[in-house]
Amino acid sequence: MIAWYLRSVLHLGIAIAIGLAILYGVCLYTLIQGIWIPLVPSALVFVNCSVIVAVYTKN
Repeated sequence: MIAWYLRSVLHLGIAIAIGLAILYGVCLYTLIQGIWIPLVPSALVFVNCSVIVAVYTKN
């Protein structure tokens, strides 16, 4: 949804960075609580989906 509404590359990059920071925080918090959520696959999907939607909406 973020990539759909943000048309600027700079704004999209900032939104992706903030989203990754939030994802990292959630993964770290759940790891401290004893639940493991893998960060790398989730981050890859997040970035790939954002880029794909941004490219799709520009055309």
